Order: sequence, then C-alpha cells, then structure tokens
Amino acid sequence: MSPNSNALFPPETLKLVNSAFNECLDAAEGEQPLDDKARAAFQVRVARAVLRAVAAGERDPEKLKAIGLESVRALSGSELP
Repeated sequence: MSPNSNALFPPETLKLVNSAFNECLDAAEGEQPLDDKARAAFQVRVARAVLRAVAAGERDPEKLKAIGLESVRALSGSELP
C-alpha cells in the first residue's frame, strides 16, 4: 500500500484495524509509559504496518496485532508481548 493509496475498507475490516492498533498501544504502554513523542512515533509505525497488512489481505486479528508489535520492537528497545 503506498502512502497516497486510496484504499477503502469495509466497516468490519476497519474494526479489525482499530482493535489491532489499540491492543498494540495498550501492550506498549503496559510495558513502559510512552511520552508524547514516543507515542506518536509508535502510533505511526503501527498504523502503517497494520494497514499495509490489511491492504495485502490479512484479516486475522492476532496476526495483525503481531505485525503491529513487530513493526515497533526496534523502536521501543524492549520486548513487547
């Protein structure tokens, strides 16, 4: 998915994206509090990774969460669940 993609997703898919995104954020903040700058960087990386996976056809909620978390492991410097 390119950054300027005009991809449209049905409501069910957007619910999956939202859920994966929020679960990743909850997991990160459960490990260590994020300041505003870290939270913003985290959110951008997770959103891009999850949306890229959804655009490629992934719909499994656990896989989307794992993809989101994997996208920020190096950024966080810690092992997230």
